[in-house]
Amino acid sequence: NKKSSSNASLNRWMIEQRQLQRNGRLSKERQLMLQSIPSFDWEPKDTAWMALYQTYKSFLEYNKTANNMNAPAITCAKFHPRLTSWIYAQRQLMKHGQLSKRRQELLMELGFQFTTLKPWMKHFLKLKQF
Repeated sequence: NKKSSSNASLNRWMIEQRQLQRNGRLSKERQLMLQSIPSFDWEPKDTAWMALYQTYKSFLEYNKTANNMNAPAITCAKFHPRLTSWIYAQRQLMKHGQLSKRRQELLMELGFQFTTLKPWMKHFLKLKQF
C-alpha cells in the first residue's frame, strides 16, 4: 500500500527531526518551518500522556458527580478504552522508578493510588462501609 509506506516514511522523518532538535542539530530555520505547522508536535509522547491524564481527571470528576447524585459509578474501561492500561502503566513506571517527578506530582494532585489494595483488604474495607 503506497499510502501506508508514505506515512511510515513521513513518520520516520518526523522522529528524525525531533531527535535533531533535541540534540541541538536542527537549524533555527527548519525549527521555525516545522513550528509553522499547527499540528506538528515536538513531544507527541508527552502530549499523549497529558491527554490520558486529562481523561483520568475527567473520569474521577464524573464518578464524583455520579456518586453525589446517587448514580452508579462507571469503570475506567467503560469511560475510555485505554484508561485502565494507562493507570496500570503509571503504577509500573512508579514501581520501577521511571515515572518523572512532574508526572508523579500531577497524579498525586488527583489522589492517584500508586499501589493497589490486596483483594482481602479491598473486600474488608468494602464490608466495613456496608
